[in-house]
Amino acid sequence: MSTPFVIFTPGKPELNLTDFERDSRRTWFEHKLTQLGYSFRKVAGSYKGAAETSYLVLVEDQEQLPALYRLAEAFKQESVLYVDSQGYAALFDADGNWLTELGKFSEISESEARELDAYTYADGKYYAARS
Repeated sequence: MSTPFVIFTPGKPELNLTDFERDSRRTWFEHKLTQLGYSFRKVAGSYKGAAETSYLVLVEDQEQLPALYRLAEAFKQESVLYVDSQGYAALFDADGNWLTELGKFSEISESEARELDAYTYADGKYYAARS
């Protein structure tokens, strides 16, 4: 078993932010995560075919999820990827409502990732949720 986590971004591409605005949002987002006591790291990836910088945030306790969903809502997130301790992934909306089950979140090849609308790139490896 591993620690559950969520992945989401403070700067969705469709917001058409300037580089300064995107950097400011990331800085504020990192400050909030640190202030709330979360362990996190930046990851790269794609969502709906658009490249983005996201954050993988460890969820040490399920009671942390509501605050993370509120943060996602503050950043106008459409959804949050949640991966449980068994590696199964699901999408939730910013209110914490379940949207859909995605399958097992696991390592894939770069060529597989490039064919998908959604993947994560971390530590030199590609990951995606697949059933």
